[in-house]
Amino acid sequence: MTLFFPDRTRNNSVISHLYNKILNSSVKLIRGSALPFLASVIFWIGFVFPSPLNSADGSPVLSGPRTVELMRSRKPGDRHEALERMRRGKDRVKTEELNSAFSRETDPVLKTGMLRIMAASSGAERDLISALKNDPSFTVRQSAAQELGRYARSPAVVAALSEALRKDNALEVRTACALSLAFSDTPEADDALDLASKDRAPDLRRQAAFSLKRHKSAKAAAALKRLARDPDASVRSMAKK
Repeated sequence: MTLFFPDRTRNNSVISHLYNKILNSSVKLIRGSALPFLASVIFWIGFVFPSPLNSADGSPVLSGPRTVELMRSRKPGDRHEALERMRRGKDRVKTEELNSAFSRETDPVLKTGMLRIMAASSGAERDLISALKNDPSFTVRQSAAQELGRYARSPAVVAALSEALRKDNALEVRTACALSLAFSDTPEADDALDLASKDRAPDLRRQAAFSLKRHKSAKAAAALKRLARDPDASVRSMAKK
């Protein structure tokens, strides 16, 4: 399968470029009390404004022979250049080539960029779930969890996000899972978020509050009522907004 990237307007390109710079920075420095808020901002920007990695209809932007050559290079600089070419949508390449490059890649920043391209392609849920479950880098797992938010109506995706929310050892990943589950107003998501709302990490409890406010179940309402009395002021504030 080969996909085409049409020309974009200057304004959308600028906004999307800024989004990607924020995303790449976030995988390096998102830690601490601002995590849920910043992650939420990044996630919502990605939904509101099309990324330069995606065409107007949501198809992934892929590249051609020169980019394939660069992706296969052993030099990290070449592979970074390949990713930039894909972001600009200069050429064409088969989706399978990108999947192969992702499986070989060891640089977490590059893998995160590739995930954003892969996320818009057919069958992306499977690849994103695999990255969430198996990638050794927490930044890649975090990115996979964020991208899975667009598929949060899938039972398999909800199950994977819920499992990672319970079991992943990185707070950043668990928080990203809680954010994506905001888009799944289901009993399974409610159960996972209710458990997260009792976590000892205030960042995760605050993100759980943010997501539970988008749910309409009695369990979500009860959890928010409890979070409104949380020992942490920022959690209480999020639950009451």
